[in-house]
Amino acid sequence: MTSTATRASCPTYGRGPTASACRCARLLDAELGPGVTELTCHAGYVDEGLASSYTVEREAELRTLCDPRVRPALAERRIRLAGFRDLAALVGAPSVAEGAA
Repeated sequence: MTSTATRASCPTYGRGPTASACRCARLLDAELGPGVTELTCHAGYVDEGLASSYTVEREAELRTLCDPRVRPALAERRIRLAGFRDLAALVGAPSVAEGAA
């Protein structure tokens, strides 16, 4: 099986939840090709005292990824969400356990 792997960053530009969700859909259309794509982001709630240069982006990314319009946008594009443990099967490579034996 031949597969390519690409990387995309979670979009946090624009204002308001609609802007982020729309930008996320545009990112999917512009950046994703065949194969596996890793989406990197720093989504999460910001606790008081968190020292990070991503404090504003964390909650914006969380809102974007949890937006109810994102799942249908993924489905329309036939995008399957997967975890890191699924990667070897998706790219046709042996898993770490298989390669270590």
